[in-house]
Amino acid sequence: VRPLVEDLHDWLKAERSRMSKHNPVAKAINYMFEEPGRWEAFSKPPVMAV
Repeated sequence: VRPLVEDLHDWLKAERSRMSKHNPVAKAINYMFEEPGRWEAFSKPPVMAV
C-alpha cells in the first residue's frame, strides 16, 4: 500500500503545479498539504477496534 500512497502524493503535487491557484481542486490539494500532519493522517493505515 505504501508505494501507492507515495505515488498518489507525487501525482497530487505534480497536478497541483499545473493548476491555477483559483481552481477548487487545487485549493483542496493545498489544504491537504498546508498543515503538517494532514497528509500523514490521511495516508496512514486505519486502526480498527475489535
